[in-house]
Amino acid sequence: MKRYLLPLAVLSIVFIISHSFYSTVPELEANKTILIGGSPKERLVLGQSVHIPLRLTNPNDIAIYVTAIQVTSHGGSAVCPAQKNTDVIQTTIKEPIYIAAHHTVTLPAEGVAAPTLQFRDLPTNQNGCIGVAFTLTSTAIITG
Repeated sequence: MKRYLLPLAVLSIVFIISHSFYSTVPELEANKTILIGGSPKERLVLGQSVHIPLRLTNPNDIAIYVTAIQVTSHGGSAVCPAQKNTDVIQTTIKEPIYIAAHHTVTLPAEGVAAPTLQFRDLPTNQNGCIGVAFTLTSTAIITG
């Protein structure tokens, strides 16, 4: 099998990354929510990972605790689907993250690392990935 590598000049062009952020919370009353936002500050480069600093905002009138966060990558294009070309390394929350009413916490914080997004270095030509947009969707489990 022939292996194709992107030229170094192309590696610096990389991706546009958008971020969806809104999560409803089934554990609390129907009107309790958490807003999740953020996107990588670094460019996504073939074979490397970038941190996804997540902003966790509590718009509620009561404090909440975040017990789990999941980030998924989807979208891309027919020649560069996210499912084949990216991996999300999830963060592990050992102790719930406390967020006071109407406050924001940005990961990494409180001993919790930010999740990371990796662009896989596949044994096929990935030039079709240049300029492709992936969408990151975040969900969280919270308690009050």
